[in-house]
Amino acid sequence: NLYMLGEDPPDFQSVIDVLEHLLKQYPDTPLLPDAKNRLLIACQQTNQMDKVVAIYEELFTRDPEPADDKTFMVRALEFGDALSAVGRAAEAQEWYQKVLVRDDGKDSLEARVARERLTGGN
Repeated sequence: NLYMLGEDPPDFQSVIDVLEHLLKQYPDTPLLPDAKNRLLIACQQTNQMDKVVAIYEELFTRDPEPADDKTFMVRALEFGDALSAVGRAAEAQEWYQKVLVRDDGKDSLEARVARERLTGGN
C-alpha cells in the first residue's frame, strides 16, 4: 500500500507528505475519508498534534454527532488529548465532558478515561 511506503515501521512523515499532496491535488476524491483517517494516524504517530487538532476540527464540523456512541466518544477523547497537547486545556475539558454526556451513565471505558482526564490523571 502506498500509505505504508514499504517501510516497517512506516515512514510516517513520508506518509503525511503523500497524503497531504493527494488531498491538496484531489480534494473531491472518493478516497477522502480513508486518506484523512490515515493522515490522522500518521500525525498522531509523529506527535504533530497541531495537525491532529485541525483534522478533528474539520471532522467534527463535517460530522458533529456520529450516530454510533463509541465512534463519537473515541474521537472526542482523541480530540481532547490533542487539544490538551497544544495547550488548549479548557477546550479539551469540554470534549471530555461531552464523552460523559454521551455515555449517559453507562460507565463505558471511554467515560472512565474521560473522567480520569477531567480529574488530572492524564
